[in-house]
Amino acid sequence: MAEAGLYTLELLQHAQGVANGVQTNLIAAKSELSNVVIQEAPSRCSE
Repeated sequence: MAEAGLYTLELLQHAQGVANGVQTNLIAAKSELSNVVIQEAPSRCSE
């Protein structure tokens, strides 16, 4: 029974690590997307 609990804990810790990695990648992607939007946005020139 203790082995099952330990295995479950290891699985949850692995899942948390994966989720943290995904969150980090999403933050980086959001930042990159913001940079692209800024670079590609039409300039605001008043004529």
